[in-house]
Amino acid sequence: MINEIPNVAMPFMQETHLEEVALINALFLLLDKYEQGEHVPELGEKIEALLVHTYEHFKREEESMVALGFPPYSVHKQAHDDYLKGFNAVVTDWHSSGDVATFNLFLRETTPAWMMQHIATMDFVTANFFTMCESD
Repeated sequence: MINEIPNVAMPFMQETHLEEVALINALFLLLDKYEQGEHVPELGEKIEALLVHTYEHFKREEESMVALGFPPYSVHKQAHDDYLKGFNAVVTDWHSSGDVATFNLFLRETTPAWMMQHIATMDFVTANFFTMCESD
């Protein structure tokens, strides 16, 4: 479970992060049931919902960065693109093999570490930039 994430100064970003954490934590619970041998028919739907939410999350941040002329936009966007590449790869693997193990590992290990680092660095700076732009 992800219990805490760094806070950022821009409310829409903070709210999106909290929504994403809720989706991830719900998936952790479903994956626990799946690993215990339970039938979890909603697992695929919840994985797809997280993927869609993540795309929308990144798109909104990127559109705001472009609109406000955020100088390190390309670096931040590349971090999003790299994460999505990995996310898409594990979802594709799950769709083709039916084995959720690779996705499970990605969600439990890669995602929390990536989120904590990304939010504490790139999103923190980006949110502060957005806040400065609002006050101008």
